[in-house]
Amino acid sequence: MPGKTGYALCSDIKSNSDWHHLPVILLTAKADAESCIEGMNAGADAYIPKPFDPDSLRATVKSLIRNRKILQDKVLNLTSTTLKEPKKVEEAKLNPAEKVLVEKIHAYLDANLDNEHADISEMARELGISYSSLYAKVKSLTGKTPKAFASAYRMNIAREILRTGELTVSEVAWKLGFSSPSVFTREFKSHFGYPPSHEKPSDSNVNL
Repeated sequence: MPGKTGYALCSDIKSNSDWHHLPVILLTAKADAESCIEGMNAGADAYIPKPFDPDSLRATVKSLIRNRKILQDKVLNLTSTTLKEPKKVEEAKLNPAEKVLVEKIHAYLDANLDNEHADISEMARELGISYSSLYAKVKSLTGKTPKAFASAYRMNIAREILRTGELTVSEVAWKLGFSSPSVFTREFKSHFGYPPSHEKPSDSNVNL
């Protein structure tokens, strides 16, 4: 690349708030340890020297995709409550900028829990970013579109409330703005694989 090394490009991508979520594999003729260290310090997700084995490259790509899916599921299952737990943030491998973004999204959704149809455009305006940027960031962090993420978040909140034992299934449905308890039950079962009536208060919420 004229005027820029692969390390510099990688560093530029990883330091850009709009692009840092993109995985980068450096495929290079520089096979020495010093170059590898330089590449990883630039933020590369993988460093593969030439000549390379195509099967090794494919395995690396599959591993990055698999590991990204694991992290996306962890972020998808966070709520404003669990995001306060350092262990959960560490497990999801959220960097400070990503954590701040997720906190802002959670705050918006918490303030609109009774709205069954989250307005993603309004969310973007509230967060001070473009719709396309919000879409790309949420998709990268969770593997879901912002609308699907908002629906999943409401289900996670519903599960948290049910586990406190403070509200019935019907009361949770009304609290979250569902048109009826039956609609809530159907969506909850579709998301978790079991009906909300199967949720029981956790031991930590039971008054002895």
